[in-house]
Amino acid sequence: MNDHVPNASLLIRQAEYFLKSLKPGPLAIAVSGGSDSLGALFAISEASNSDREIICFTVDHQLRTEAADEALYVGEICRSLGIKHQILKWVGEKPVSGIQKAARHARYKLLADACAAKNAVGVVTGHIQDDQLETVAMRSARNNSDAARGLSGMAPATLFYNQMWVFRPFLSTTKAEFQTFLDAKNQTWIEDPSNQDDQFERVLVRKQADFVIGLPEIMRAQKLRTKIAIAAAEYLSTYCIVKDGLIAEVEIKLDDIPVLLRAVESLICVIGGRNRTLSSQQLERLERFTRSDNPKPMTLGRAYIAKKAGMLFLRRENRNLDVIEIGAQSDSMWDGRYWIKNNHQKTPLVVSGDSQMEGFPPKLFWKIDDVDSKIDTNESDPFISVRRYVNKFDEVLTFFDMPLATEIAKLFASRGIKASPFVGDP
Repeated sequence: MNDHVPNASLLIRQAEYFLKSLKPGPLAIAVSGGSDSLGALFAISEASNSDREIICFTVDHQLRTEAADEALYVGEICRSLGIKHQILKWVGEKPVSGIQKAARHARYKLLADACAAKNAVGVVTGHIQDDQLETVAMRSARNNSDAARGLSGMAPATLFYNQMWVFRPFLSTTKAEFQTFLDAKNQTWIEDPSNQDDQFERVLVRKQADFVIGLPEIMRAQKLRTKIAIAAAEYLSTYCIVKDGLIAEVEIKLDDIPVLLRAVESLICVIGGRNRTLSSQQLERLERFTRSDNPKPMTLGRAYIAKKAGMLFLRRENRNLDVIEIGAQSDSMWDGRYWIKNNHQKTPLVVSGDSQMEGFPPKLFWKIDDVDSKIDTNESDPFISVRRYVNKFDEVLTFFDMPLATEIAKLFASRGIKASPFVGDP
C-alpha cells in the first residue's frame, strides 16, 4: 500500500489496489479542497467502479469565513464527478488555546457519526508522504530511540472511537506528485493559510525541510511495531490473567524484554485509566523493577505494581478517585475506566471510589432528596449500565496494534474491537 508512486498511472493503480483490499460497503472521502485531499478524491473516483458507493464529506470548522465557500467549491467538484457530497459543521464555542487539537477531535467525531449514518466501511484522508515525514520528525524530536513507536508514523489504517476506520492509502505520494496529477486535469485547489502559520509546530518542521528519517526507516519501524504488538498479545494470552477486570497477574519472562514491557505497559494504561504511553525513563524504571529480586512496590501511570515469586501484580492505586454525578438519562466516564449510563427518568446517579475494595470498581448511589441511597452492585439495576472502558484503544487504535488491542479487550471483558475492514481478515 505504501510503494512509491512516481506518476499518475501508478497513482491510479495504487488507488485500485487499495479499493480491492477493502471489504464491500460505501466508502467516504474527507476533502477540504487542498491539493492532497482533492488528489485523493480524483484518484479514488477514477479507480472505483459502480459496485461501491463513494461519498465525500467536507468539514467546516467555522474558524474562517472562507471555509463555507470552500466547502461549496468541493461540492461543485463532487457534482462534476457524480459523487454525493455532504458538509459537516463544527458548531458551538471554540477553545481559546489548543485549537488545532480540538479541531482535529471535532473533525473525527463529525466524520465518525457521518460514516455511521452512511454505514461506510471507513473514510479516506489525503495524508501524504510529506505529512508522514513531518509527523515522524516531530515525534523523533521527543524520542529518538530507534525502537520508539512514534517513529512508525501514521498507520495506513486507524480505528477511531472503535467506530470509524480512517484510511491513508497515499502515504508514499508527495504533494508535488498530487499537484502534477491535478494540473494535468486543469483542476485548481485551495491553499489553507494555516499551513503557513509559524505558531504551529508542524509548520515549523515543514519549513525546515530536512528530514533525517525517511520512508525506508519508517517502514522498518512499522514492521517492528507490528511484530512486537503481535508478540505482546501472545504473551498476555499465555502468561496473564485479569480478575474481575481489576487486578492483573503477569508471569515474568525475561527472554524478550521489549515484548514484556509492551505487554505490561498496555496493562498499566488500562488499569490506570489513561491513554498515555510510558516515557523512556518510565520504561527503564519498569525494566529495572522486573529484573530486581525483591523490589518495593511502585506506581506507574496510576497503577500500583508489586512483584512476588516471579509474578507482577497490577491494580489501580488508591488515590485520585473522582466523585462524579451523572444526571438522569445521561452517561459519563468514571476514572477513565468505566463508562456508566444512567437510564433513570429523573434521579441522578453518584459514582465514587471505595478504598475498602481492592482494585476500586465504581461505587454507585442514587441521589434521592439529597440523601445517598447505596446500590447493591451484586444485583442488576435496570436503570444502570456499566461498561469496562479500555482507554488505551477505545479512542485511537492503529492497525499495527490491533492484535494487542483485541487481546486486551478479552482480558478486561470490554467490548470487542471493530472488525478489520480488509478482505481476508476476520
